[in-house]
Amino acid sequence: MSKNVLIVSSINLDTCKQELSEGIYLEKLKEFSIKRSNEGGWHSHYKLHKIPSSIFNFLAEEILEISSHLLKEYLSNKNSPKLKMTQLWANINKKNDWNSPHNHISGKKNRSEWSGVYYLDCENTDKDNEKSIGGELIIFHSGPKGVVEKHFHTPKNGQLIIFRSNALHMVTPNNTNKDRISIAFNLYEEL
Repeated sequence: MSKNVLIVSSINLDTCKQELSEGIYLEKLKEFSIKRSNEGGWHSHYKLHKIPSSIFNFLAEEILEISSHLLKEYLSNKNSPKLKMTQLWANINKKNDWNSPHNHISGKKNRSEWSGVYYLDCENTDKDNEKSIGGELIIFHSGPKGVVEKHFHTPKNGQLIIFRSNALHMVTPNNTNKDRISIAFNLYEEL
């Protein structure tokens, strides 16, 4: 998908899914939502991976290991890139909540070359409902002759998505009555 790239993989965290979900809801009880691209919904602080001895440390290590392997293949490197995580945060989108177009451009404090999301709980359990459940990730990029093109990705539980941090992207509204839980992150390659 052009230079913005969309790398999709899976992480099987079924054994700790409940613990991750409980950890996110516990963080939600402790703090108010940060307002960023979220239109409604809850957005945690950016340092979940820094909470000592937490399930988020385990998740961060899994994300780093898998991302390093995926980017090694994508970049055709002989060695896996040494990645550092600068931010890890959770999002809970209730019915009609969404994320407006944004990117994760690096700043002096939070360097970022690659961004991504892990989908913890995003699927509709109502198999009889054929209406779109929403929550699609849309990545925008310039196509031929500068025409803006969109790449739509329908998330599935356990998926890990990686894309360039400067890629403009958004999340469509959640059309279900079920909380949609995702964990986002920013990474950079240490030289």
